[in-house]
Amino acid sequence: MTPRDQAGHVRDRLLAVLAQRGTGEAIAGIDALALNFPSSGMTRRKAEAREARLARWTAPEPRHVVLLAQSNDARIVLSDAHLQQALMASLRRIEKRLQENSAPAVRELWNTREKPTPKYEEELSTWLKGRLVEDLGVGGRVIGRELEIRPNITGRGRGESVDIAVFAPVGTEVESAATASVTIEVKGCWHADVKTAMKSQLVDRYLTGTSITHGIYLVFWFAAEDWEPQDYRRRRCTGDLQNLHDTLAEQARRLTAETHAIVRSFVVDGSLPPAEGRARRIRRSTQRVFRTEAQS
Repeated sequence: MTPRDQAGHVRDRLLAVLAQRGTGEAIAGIDALALNFPSSGMTRRKAEAREARLARWTAPEPRHVVLLAQSNDARIVLSDAHLQQALMASLRRIEKRLQENSAPAVRELWNTREKPTPKYEEELSTWLKGRLVEDLGVGGRVIGRELEIRPNITGRGRGESVDIAVFAPVGTEVESAATASVTIEVKGCWHADVKTAMKSQLVDRYLTGTSITHGIYLVFWFAAEDWEPQDYRRRRCTGDLQNLHDTLAEQARRLTAETHAIVRSFVVDGSLPPAEGRARRIRRSTQRVFRTEAQS
């Protein structure tokens, strides 16, 4: 066997091994090769890769089908996209509950001293991780899966870079089963790069050159008039909530179209209930009047 024959043999074996993996990445790789080097052999490898993926799929158990029929928001995670959709739905439920309770849960996002200030990004990330675990574990919303949700503080100092990594086995939880994964980048509205970090951190740092392609860029927004004026973060968070929401949503659409990453954005309104915020503003206004009168 000549060196050329040996190289051809290695090439063919690599393609066969790639096709046998049956993963989305393997199929995409073979499709790209078939497009650039069309042949009957590449057509056969494409078919083998899809057959391997089908063989890896495990049908849901009857009890899971029943749970799906009984719940409007139950999901079976079969891919990164399914996990991302489940997380977005969970975030919408979490935000809705923030203001609904008789004792609004939104107070959990604030420091509870006399002069209120929002908690820092590390604390907000830990809070969010706990709420995701609670929400997705209720009523079988993610069926037949053991979610792993863990915060990861990758920066030094406050507010540098905080993300949450979410993993879920695809199909039955067996050894070597494929894993769906999504990264959530968490920012406070005061972050200096809040309008650019979706690309510079989430896409360029976490979703480029890795096996993870799906991400959620999440920003906690707080009405500036609700918090202590001396907090340096307050003056950085004076924008409009709807404007921030629209800006980030457009960025996510553009990055998804222009890069290999699949990005979604979400803005959590962590403002205090209207009555509480108004009462604090009235007290501060009254205090300013008293100080002015005393000085005069």
